[in-house]
Amino acid sequence: IRVVAANAVVAVSTVSRYLNDDSVSVRTKARLSRVIESLGYKPSRTARNLSLGLKGCIGVVVDSIQDPWFTQLLTGMEEELQSRDTSLMLLSLELRDQYDPTIAFEWIHQRRVDGLIIAKYHRRDKALVGAALDAELPIVSIAPDERLRDVSVLRADNVMAGRMLGAHLADLGHRSIAFAGGPRASMESRDRLQGLRAELETRGIELRDEHVC
Repeated sequence: IRVVAANAVVAVSTVSRYLNDDSVSVRTKARLSRVIESLGYKPSRTARNLSLGLKGCIGVVVDSIQDPWFTQLLTGMEEELQSRDTSLMLLSLELRDQYDPTIAFEWIHQRRVDGLIIAKYHRRDKALVGAALDAELPIVSIAPDERLRDVSVLRADNVMAGRMLGAHLADLGHRSIAFAGGPRASMESRDRLQGLRAELETRGIELRDEHVC
């Protein structure tokens, strides 16, 4: 940065503002752009992270990385993180068919990640979430199976999905409808059933208990 500043005849702080997309005049931006290109300068993301006390890495935990549902999520995560020069650390909580969050706790306690993503949170992950919150580590839960407080949550509107399915079947003329959902403890499955029941009731269609499994 000092070499860039000297060649552009500006202060080091001006170069820093330019690299961080802060306020710099149009003329200065143009001059800095030319100098940076001529010098072949590449900003060091590692140095920036160190100055900010960051690791430049996000931790992701899931029951199993072999789940096709998760594979699609992981692709989206990688695309977004790459665009931000941030890497990803991945952990299967059931790698050997036994729940083991030890490594995730190490990430948190050793500050090895800047944030934590938990895909498909279960009640057994409560201690993990608690440790992240105690460490003031940003945490996001994707499609959790329980209501969570103080955690950013991303989930589909499963109640609306259930209503849309019910409406589609009713519009096709069907009146005898069954529901085969996931585990009864699954919040997603319960929400879909709730939406389906609600939509069918508005159309005068009964979803009989013996047709729900």
